[in-house]
Amino acid sequence: MPPVVQKKTSIALQCLQGHRMRVSAGAQPAMLGQIEGAVLDGIETRAVRDPAGRIADLHRDFIALLKLRDLQHRPNDLSRAGDLYEEALRLTFPATSAFIAHSQALSGLTSNVSLVAVEDDVLREIDLSAHEDPTYRAFVDDMVAILKAVKSPPDPIAYSQFFEIYAEAMVLRFLRGCGIPTSRVSDTKSAPDFECQLADGRSYFVEVKALEIVDGVHRNRQIMVDGLEPNIELERQLDAGKRIASATGEVAPYKRAFGDEDYDPRSVKRVIDTVRDKCRQAFKPSQFKRGPTFALAVADRLILHGWSSALAPYYFDDHGGTCVSGMLWQAAFGTVGTPVLRHPDFEGKPNVEGHLDKAGLYADPAVPFPGLGLVVLQRSSSRRLSYGLKAPIEETDAWSSDDTEEALGAMCHAWNDRGNSRGFALSRYQIE
Repeated sequence: MPPVVQKKTSIALQCLQGHRMRVSAGAQPAMLGQIEGAVLDGIETRAVRDPAGRIADLHRDFIALLKLRDLQHRPNDLSRAGDLYEEALRLTFPATSAFIAHSQALSGLTSNVSLVAVEDDVLREIDLSAHEDPTYRAFVDDMVAILKAVKSPPDPIAYSQFFEIYAEAMVLRFLRGCGIPTSRVSDTKSAPDFECQLADGRSYFVEVKALEIVDGVHRNRQIMVDGLEPNIELERQLDAGKRIASATGEVAPYKRAFGDEDYDPRSVKRVIDTVRDKCRQAFKPSQFKRGPTFALAVADRLILHGWSSALAPYYFDDHGGTCVSGMLWQAAFGTVGTPVLRHPDFEGKPNVEGHLDKAGLYADPAVPFPGLGLVVLQRSSSRRLSYGLKAPIEETDAWSSDDTEEALGAMCHAWNDRGNSRGFALSRYQIE
């Protein structure tokens, strides 16, 4: 898994902290706003790497202004410092800058699922990598071009396309962070996205898809319209003189855009059906012909429950005192008629939600799902998590079951198979 790196405080950030302390001690504070420490660290990193470049010039001038002990009393210099920071931000973090512009345009009005799913720190790391790695540079250029082409924000189609490219770049960063030698495959449109290597140097491939919410752009537009209501309510309360305003809204990625009277936000079966159907629609057999290939689904725009326990057919939740269906295992290996168990609404309430009416990805011989296995990436509040499902396919002389397990072990925090051979470690719910 990606290592934890301890970072030193940059010179620019030290100067900014000193400026803020001086402002706090002043009678009439005036200070630079919208300055992020992580951005300053990145600007300084690029300045050190390219001391003769434009970013280094901006960095030196910015620090010189921050060192002025009376900067808070010099409005022209304050404005100049802000301009230097903004230009350095755009040059150092082009995709992040474009992303921030569109996010700020929506701030206080509504939100977009694809933009909310982007992790700021990951996007900044992708931007920084793009200065020295042409693969990341291509990703960044594509992200910037998509947002630059937006004529009238908000544009949910463009934001979805932006997230899909971001997801590919994020997966590359994740795989390399796991210690897996990984390169992008770009020779044909039908090729998988990445080529990886086992410890012995043999290659396997990864095809990446970013799963969209139910009903895609139509539902995205509904969510953005619905998102206006809480902000209108907040403004109404503040205009009425309330010192503290509150309002609630709902982002429901599994809710259909039209005629969804039976929608239940606690449904497990709907999640199983959605993950199974979206994976089957997204991954095409033509992208799995290069060699041993895994399907990798980025599920950041969906909400998956159960953490690694979702890889077991059923798991026990001590908090609810009940058994629940593992949605990922059932989406992959569930058979028609399999009972679906959910958390009951309260003690004594039935928890049999229904039965599967479609076979899982690897359980339908009439429509075989391609590849050696399915890897699902999602994020917790603090880290990136990956879960794997091993396809029940026969070994060959060139690729064995052990090879598949080695690849899954390198890519995943946890994995399982049709026989639930890893159930001993997965069948009791744990928060991750």
